[in-house]
Amino acid sequence: MVVFPKRYHILEEVIDNLVVAYEERDTLTQVSALLVPVGALSEDNGEEGLAHLIEHMVFRGTRSFPDAKSIMMAAEGSGGRINAYTTYDYMVFLVQMPTTKWRLSLQLLFELPFFPLFREEDLLVEKEVVLREMAMIEDDPSEKAAVLFQNAMWGDHRLGYDVIGFPNVVKNISREGLVSFWKEKFFRYPVYFTTIGSVPYEDIKAYIQHMDLPSWWKSERKEPWSDIQVASFASRHMHKEEDTNQTYYRVGIELYPYRTEQWREKKYHISLISAILGGTSFSRLVQKIRDENGWAYSIGATVSGSVAGTSLVWYMDVMPGVLGDVKGIWQKEVVRLREGNVSEEEFDRVKTYVIGSTMMSSDSMYSTALAHLMNVAFNGSLWDPVEDVEKLERLTLPDVTEEFEYLLERSTPAEVIYGSEGA
Repeated sequence: MVVFPKRYHILEEVIDNLVVAYEERDTLTQVSALLVPVGALSEDNGEEGLAHLIEHMVFRGTRSFPDAKSIMMAAEGSGGRINAYTTYDYMVFLVQMPTTKWRLSLQLLFELPFFPLFREEDLLVEKEVVLREMAMIEDDPSEKAAVLFQNAMWGDHRLGYDVIGFPNVVKNISREGLVSFWKEKFFRYPVYFTTIGSVPYEDIKAYIQHMDLPSWWKSERKEPWSDIQVASFASRHMHKEEDTNQTYYRVGIELYPYRTEQWREKKYHISLISAILGGTSFSRLVQKIRDENGWAYSIGATVSGSVAGTSLVWYMDVMPGVLGDVKGIWQKEVVRLREGNVSEEEFDRVKTYVIGSTMMSSDSMYSTALAHLMNVAFNGSLWDPVEDVEKLERLTLPDVTEEFEYLLERSTPAEVIYGSEGA
């Protein structure tokens, strides 16, 4: 039986359209994060890449921190760290700083999305930075295979193209166009904030209640992701030949979109399926391809998720000439799990791994902050690792094989072969 430490939690809409998830821990640092439910899926035709570009631009300067150096000095100069990232569904801003600097950390965190300067000269520079980022993807065969695979899975839906967007959109966007996108999209939905540490909740609450927010903050909000179109799984098979030193093989099956009842119920089954079939270094798939034959360095399984569509993806970057053997091993492992030919020892080992990962995440303030944000935004409740472990412990091998059988029958797998064997 896993015993988690008891922690003090609060979930409250402190001001209209700003939901706060608080967790108290006896720590010397405070981890805080903000989720804005705007990502690549919020972009219309001709806007592909604007959400990611805004993530870059906010770090060029805000009302109180006028340039990139000021922002970094506020965080790193205090011994802390600050980061952000953009997905298909949302944008997240994170900051971890010493508890003595908690007010500065919150000022910085909220100013990034709410009070960016969006200077013309900064936009010119940051466009080039993003275009260099796009060029890096073009230089990386593994990244190119991943981008190609998004299209194989989701076709012409926005989910079928990389979050980073299209070069022509980034090149041609004006400052006025970017600001218009920011004002229209960033303040259309509620936002979600979480903080973990030893700062008393009443101090956090008072700070938020007295924050100066943009004049348009009190406008009416929509339900997050209510206007997102769910994608259809395209199940494409795409083979592209390039002169590479490895063959990049991707195969994946459709799962359930985030925020659905099916995802909430079946995510535990899926975590065990992924772990059994390539998601751990001790899985038979990895052992046979990498450790027994030395055919690959990079191999594994991962869940790629969104409110528009979610998939279980296997990635295998293998030496030329062995793709047929690799595909044969993967197919045999799929059949083995599908038929339930997994020993009790193997199943218990995988369950121990997934439960242990949950325990590790619960101990990490960063992981817990993100888990709280995701859970509150998608499900309206705080992350409960105790519930996760209890549900995992109750699952049996027949439960998992039955779900895997259903997923395989639900849609045809998508496939990408990229590299010297791509023809």
